Amino acid sequence: MEYPLHELTAPAQVQEWFQVIMTDEGNADDFFMKAAKSYLSSIATFYNETPGRPACTTANVAATVLYHDFEQVLSILETEEAARKPVESLLLALNAARTTSRRPFTGGYVGDVIRTVQFALWRIDPGPQSHQLIADFIVGY
Repeated sequence: MEYPLHELTAPAQVQEWFQVIMTDEGNADDFFMKAAKSYLSSIATFYNETPGRPACTTANVAATVLYHDFEQVLSILETEEAARKPVESLLLALNAARTTSRRPFTGGYVGDVIRTVQFALWRIDPGPQSHQLIADFIVGY
């Protein structure tokens, strides 16, 4: 199923739009899907009309999900309580995996969750403008 990128700006609408996509992609009760939805919700919450941050739009949320360094995205989400809550289990697992990994660290199950949401959104192209806006924001945060 193809999903045109609607430029929604209300956080609730953005979250609902992504929830529909994620539900269509797999079993909604699957652990990875639930965690992936929490990741999307956290990003939308973080961008919710906060001065100095990118707007909460479908393009900006998708560009953030597709950003190459999910650990950096999680560290930014961790800075605000409302955004941290949905991804607390991912943050705990990431920290535990870093300290117990004996081989090169690839993100463990957290990486699998992020790849799940990235796979679900692979058909969405937020466009170069959103990719650049988000990359500049994340690097400068």
